[in-house]
Amino acid sequence: VNLIGCNTALMANHVLFLSSCCMTLVHAIAIWWWNAALIDPWLVFVYTIGLLTSLVNHGLTSEWYKWGDRAWMALGCSVDLVYILRDTDAHERHLLVALQAGYIGAFFAAKWLVAKLAHTHAGNGPHLMTHTGATLLHVWLLYRTTHPFRAAPTKAA
Repeated sequence: VNLIGCNTALMANHVLFLSSCCMTLVHAIAIWWWNAALIDPWLVFVYTIGLLTSLVNHGLTSEWYKWGDRAWMALGCSVDLVYILRDTDAHERHLLVALQAGYIGAFFAAKWLVAKLAHTHAGNGPHLMTHTGATLLHVWLLYRTTHPFRAAPTKAA
């Protein structure tokens, strides 16, 4: 199939495509649940484009789509880190940075497994962990933008 100048194969990996569909659904529910009008529009934009690139990348096979998705993931991880550092307290920050580092590590583990075993489905487990970790982080950050951190009141002496 030739779509917009790219030779593509349809549905290279059904598992990752279904995972991308689930990620999209969870993000959509979170945005609707916490009222899209109250959520930072930049965060919604970055996540929406990221979900679309994931759906296209996992639904169609093309080097263009793969590298476009990876480039947007790198941008998205950077945006997430800014929000983590800006909008969370120290305890949340440590937890969320560890979550992000974990799912980024799982992404690279998935790529290593695929390269080592020369089988495109060999990395599905770690890749699914990447999708799950990113979705958890995004839902947390979407929640945090509508429920800002407030320090506990201090006791007056």
